[in-house]
Amino acid sequence: MSRTIVEREITESVSLCLPDGRLNPAAVGWSRRPLHDTAGIDGRSSWGRNKRWEYWGVTTPTHIVTLTVSSLDYAAVHNILIYDRVSGTTMERGAVAPLGSSATLPASLGTSSARARTRSLTIDIDEVPGGTRLRGRAAGVAFDITAVRPAGHEALAVVVPWSQSRFQFTVKDVARPAEGWVEVQGDRFELPAGDSWAVLDHGRGRWPYKMTWNWGAASGIVDGRNRFDRERGAHRRNAPQGQR
Repeated sequence: MSRTIVEREITESVSLCLPDGRLNPAAVGWSRRPLHDTAGIDGRSSWGRNKRWEYWGVTTPTHIVTLTVSSLDYAAVHNILIYDRVSGTTMERGAVAPLGSSATLPASLGTSSARARTRSLTIDIDEVPGGTRLRGRAAGVAFDITAVRPAGHEALAVVVPWSQSRFQFTVKDVARPAEGWVEVQGDRFELPAGDSWAVLDHGRGRWPYKMTWNWGAASGIVDGRNRFDRERGAHRRNAPQGQR
């Protein structure tokens, strides 16, 4: 028999972790904008399971651009991918560095910049008036895109509590109008206004060893209004197989 689960809406700032690093019960719930202080996910009280990342995806009529800045305690993993929707070609540039020295990530979303610095690529994610600026450069690819934050825009922030020691905070911020440019092998493409969209997947947490993960988001305009499909089947708490 199916049952409805009603989760608590968070309306005030709250710390994700207790002083000993365990999950703060008061943090469990969801909010319409990021209100969680995730500074406790820093490797001091628990090392090896902390995962911190900023992932952005940008879709245009001609290209898909994705970028990732992440730290997994034992390694930093960064990535730039540009897919040409017309030709079907993909250019991907990645870097893996030991420990997390190549990654700069804010303690909490929006409090400071995120950066990746390696010999092969650079990524900068900066909060600017009215939005978030995304810049990246690697061999043969570059971009400078602003994900605009419209007035009254809401995001979905959720705490997923597997246990007191295994939990994560995620923000899915979709339907952000995107503007700027992307460059591939010296050819620059301007992002068409009104037809370009950005989505953020922000994560901070301590994960189980194995996990399946299945989510997606799509943005667009229907009948003159911004529409989006929320994530589906995300964060299956009891799935034993697979790994992100």
